[in-house]
Amino acid sequence: MSVDVDEYLVSAARRRLSTFGRVPRMTTIDATQALPEDGFDRAVAMFSTRTIPSTWPAAVRSGGLISTTLAGTSLHLRVTVTDATHAQGRVVSHEARFMRVRTGPDDGSALHRVYLSARTAEGDEVRAFDGDVPNLRDDWRLALLLELLHPDVDHRWIDLGDRSMVWLLHPSGSWARAEVPKFGGRPVVHSSGPLDLWGQLDRVRHLTSKHGPIEPSSLRMEINPHSRRITWPAAEMSFPL
Repeated sequence: MSVDVDEYLVSAARRRLSTFGRVPRMTTIDATQALPEDGFDRAVAMFSTRTIPSTWPAAVRSGGLISTTLAGTSLHLRVTVTDATHAQGRVVSHEARFMRVRTGPDDGSALHRVYLSARTAEGDEVRAFDGDVPNLRDDWRLALLLELLHPDVDHRWIDLGDRSMVWLLHPSGSWARAEVPKFGGRPVVHSSGPLDLWGQLDRVRHLTSKHGPIEPSSLRMEINPHSRRITWPAAEMSFPL
């Protein structure tokens, strides 16, 4: 059985599959809510979610598998269902990305408005500092740990020739912008809003320095009636999902 939230896509898939004799069961529903059937051997999500909805283990038989990707990261999770409310799993790849699940009206415009404010504005706080500024676009392990600790924080990076710039953005309106000159001078951070986003990045860097870079293959996931979490054994830390 296949489901999608968009009736047009479901109808189009039916037509195309029927042209070569395939007629799978298909329906239009929100896949993060209750599913119309259960007892499946596997549930495979072709979109990313920030968690595994409780309805998925309930729809998969004991010993069955759930395969999905974690939104905001490139982690591919595979969990084995124990019963309708329990499952355990691990990361099987860190090179998988799908579009985020469509469950509400948020189209990213709020975060884009924060970015427009943060592009060049003078921060409420401006400070110079010594040391390097991480390139979160290339340092994916650092970006992964930031995402696990602070899933609502977005980050962007750009090279302008004479300097590079890093932005941290939050839907609340908080932002931080680091400007890094390439030919002398100290990096400067502008920040604004109620959240100390640069402080959050500093915490992530401290954890990496203390425990080493996060290794995706070591991560474990557990689902039970009370919580859903990913555990980083090296740091003895758990991240709620």
